[in-house]
Amino acid sequence: MNRKIALLALLEVVLGPLWAWLGAGEAPAAATLAGGALVIAALLLNELAALGLRARRKP
Repeated sequence: MNRKIALLALLEVVLGPLWAWLGAGEAPAAATLAGGALVIAALLLNELAALGLRARRKP
């Protein structure tokens, strides 16, 4: 459970530029968007790998 809370906290930092873009009209740079997408993709891959390990452990 603590792991999911940590992931949500990290997503808040990653999605911050998106909220600024939508709320204040600030346009993020392409590198900012690419970096956020990279972090989100890494989080998703990490969770998928953890699910695969849990599935293999169950008999």
